[in-house]
Amino acid sequence: MKCGSLPALSTIFRMRIIHRRRAFIWRNDLYDGVPFTLIRASSYRTNYEMARMWNMLQFAVRAWKGEWAKGLNAPNLILGSSPDPFVALAAERLASRYRVPFVLEIRDLWPYSIIEVTGRSKFHPFIQAVDWTQRYLYAKAERILVLSKNSTELMEKSGADPDKIVWIPHGVDLSMNPEPRLMPDDGLFTVTYLGAHNEWNSLDSILDAAKLLQESGSINILFRFVGAGESKPALKERARAENIRNVRFEDPIPKKLVSVIQQRECPFFGHDGQP
Repeated sequence: MKCGSLPALSTIFRMRIIHRRRAFIWRNDLYDGVPFTLIRASSYRTNYEMARMWNMLQFAVRAWKGEWAKGLNAPNLILGSSPDPFVALAAERLASRYRVPFVLEIRDLWPYSIIEVTGRSKFHPFIQAVDWTQRYLYAKAERILVLSKNSTELMEKSGADPDKIVWIPHGVDLSMNPEPRLMPDDGLFTVTYLGAHNEWNSLDSILDAAKLLQESGSINILFRFVGAGESKPALKERARAENIRNVRFEDPIPKKLVSVIQQRECPFFGHDGQP
């Protein structure tokens, strides 16, 4: 975004992979005319491990220190998103430093998300720290943007003012979705999962279904796993160990091809325990 000919806002993007060819703490780049600041943070393999916690805190501290902002125009507003609450906390602290409004965007409902996925107690020290941080952010934000309309009830229980909350759902590029058409009658019924392979998308239930159908003698049904994620190696190993032959694992595809697959095959959506 620009104000006249000078950039008014620098967007922070988290770097999760350490570039060995050239170490840096931060650097400025331009993508399609929009200025980005890339901030280096340590890598991790799964979402709920100590390395992930360290990644959160490391990025937040480096963003909050603000060395990357030297030479940039002062912002008119700072929006802090919450893939984790600590990066949003860094944004709030920067807004306070610049004395500009702070807008909070809620992507995950902390700490509820981590409690539901990991089963950790709400009295765990890390959960308590996350809960305090989220309540603090609700109190400090001028506006709170939510992507899911049904998130507001839990947010209000954590102290969010309902008058601050604004629902802005994800946008859809309709040009990427051609007109619907009937699935081809080629004798094979294909069920496809497209997305992240992780523990809360109920992907083991697909293997359960595939195994049951294989054992019942159904030979014209194929299950495709398209994407990547921390659970993919275990899913592939289970399919191999249990000799589940009516499944296929494939690499991620460009988003522009998703609608093509969805028109030809049956998509699968699931949540842990609720396929």
